[in-house]
Amino acid sequence: MDLFITEQGLISSHWQRLGEPIEVLYALPEQIPDARVAWVLTGMPDWQKIIGQLHARHIAIILMTRNPCVSELQQGFSLGARGYVELFATTAVLKQARDAIENNALWLPGCLLSNLIGALSIADKACSPTSADLSKLSERECEVAKLVAQGQTNKAIAARLYISERTVKQHLSSTFAKLQVKDRLQLALHVNGAGQGH
Repeated sequence: MDLFITEQGLISSHWQRLGEPIEVLYALPEQIPDARVAWVLTGMPDWQKIIGQLHARHIAIILMTRNPCVSELQQGFSLGARGYVELFATTAVLKQARDAIENNALWLPGCLLSNLIGALSIADKACSPTSADLSKLSERECEVAKLVAQGQTNKAIAARLYISERTVKQHLSSTFAKLQVKDRLQLALHVNGAGQGH
């Protein structure tokens, strides 16, 4: 079951299309229902406390936001959330987010992910001269990985390398498997050297 914790009037029709039974609550009861994933609206009263309670029950948590921002993301993730989506995201995006966190990856909106990776890239260049071993990758996969590590979107990478977005995705899937990373953020950390030694 997917558990949605939101405010009155803030319900999306996309939730019903996730293919799982759902329960919508406006506060967290003392007896927390068993849930596959809990989706929590940020900004509602006690949302941070709710995340803490769900995390203590080992329930996977995805934050839903009206306005994506890095500070809210940091706050939620520090309390145990692993995903961050816009409140009225499409069913396809919601499914991708749920799949990601159930596979122990993180899920962030593309706009924030690009900003975050770009910031990590700049910070890493300032403090770490080492770079990751990318010898397992083909020349093209290496190019794609380095552009992801700079915070480039698939669309921007496709335009820069004169290939289709589908081809970019294929290169990324292969790269994730070869480097044993689960998402773009882990890839960026690996390429920038921050993932070494862990």
